[in-house]
Amino acid sequence: MDLITGMGMQYYKFDVMTQADGSITVPYLFTPLKNAAIAAKVKLIPDLTPTTLDFSATEAKSYAAGKLLGANFAQKYGPYFTFYILGNEMDNRVILPGKTGNKVTDYDPARFKIVAAYLKGMDEGVKSTDPVCRTMIDASWLHYGFLQMLQDYGVNFDIVAYHWYSEMEGAAANAPYNIPDITVKLASLFTKPIWFTEVNKRYNTTLTYEYDQDMFFKKFLVKCRNNPRVHALIVYELFDEPQKISNLLEANYGIIKWTAPYLSWKYKEAANNFLIN
Repeated sequence: MDLITGMGMQYYKFDVMTQADGSITVPYLFTPLKNAAIAAKVKLIPDLTPTTLDFSATEAKSYAAGKLLGANFAQKYGPYFTFYILGNEMDNRVILPGKTGNKVTDYDPARFKIVAAYLKGMDEGVKSTDPVCRTMIDASWLHYGFLQMLQDYGVNFDIVAYHWYSEMEGAAANAPYNIPDITVKLASLFTKPIWFTEVNKRYNTTLTYEYDQDMFFKKFLVKCRNNPRVHALIVYELFDEPQKISNLLEANYGIIKWTAPYLSWKYKEAANNFLIN
């Protein structure tokens, strides 16, 4: 928590899975995290996993399952949270192969209805027991069509959350997309506040990676700061995860690296964009 506050950060996002009654599956991990966050005045943001989503269910049953999960979780843990993320990249669960994601026709309509019903239930369930909270749903790449479809379906989430990585930044600026600034594009499509809840330079094994990561953040932060519709940016992620070495991307996303695993660490160049002098 000292590292988070030392970089001027206010939020810490974490994935969470629940049991049927809404209880977090690993309370022995959540309790010390919660207590440390309270002491440091850092706001935790749960990314609530849709553990009961079933694509063979009806829309009505999907809605009921999402509402039960959301209501039970918020009833138990609502006092600790202001914001909830409903699912993680659910756009990727319903997009058709080879599609960009910016149009309604890019998505499987049957699968979309099941996901939309579930997310509508989650949103209304959370708010039924934590009425002052704010919810967000995320998408990545140019999958903003998914979020527009959710709005049209009647999912009343409060914040547009977005995942954005360096290769997306480069590809979006070129034809046929011609989107040099995703913050401007999203602001033109939605009236809701915009949060970037995953941002980073995609890892590669070049000797210049840390410099390239730093440059990506420098440029993207300027775009976010220049757009008043962007209210937050969350870096994915704080520390490298050497235990995930079989997946070089997941193992190396940190803005802090271990000099000796889990004993000593060092800031990467990108961390300087956030450090408070």
